[in-house]
Amino acid sequence: MIALVFNVLLLFAHVQLKGKIADTLILGTELQLPLPVGRTLEGQEVALDRTASPCAILRYASQDCGFCKRDYNIFLSLEASLRARGCASVQLTPSPRLIQQPVQAGRINLAFPSLSFAAGMPTSSTPTTIVVTRDWRVAWSKVGALAPSDLTAAIGAIER
Repeated sequence: MIALVFNVLLLFAHVQLKGKIADTLILGTELQLPLPVGRTLEGQEVALDRTASPCAILRYASQDCGFCKRDYNIFLSLEASLRARGCASVQLTPSPRLIQQPVQAGRINLAFPSLSFAAGMPTSSTPTTIVVTRDWRVAWSKVGALAPSDLTAAIGAIER
């Protein structure tokens, strides 16, 4: 009986910690990401200049991802705030048919990334949101659905 109670407590602790870790998983700040290179859905070549924008927001998301749909309005608010500061916006997706809709004007929808860019991106689950500095170093990131409090944290990371 004691073993059963102990295992239930361990399972509960594991689920609680795993959820908290997954919700706040942060890529190492100062990690320098590769510049986005590839083609958009429309076939336009994308090769961003490291100094073209003071910052950028990258979003790895999928039209079929429930969490991506759930936090999309929060993402749009974050994206608008950062774009008002001159930041670039890049959306990545596991497959070209999964670009999150509706497609926003001014956003780079990188549907066909180069292999070197894809290999250098630390994305493995949707949604992943990353805010980078002018030299493409991670300032803030989150794996999982965004919460309203993430707006302040992400914008604050750029303003430091």
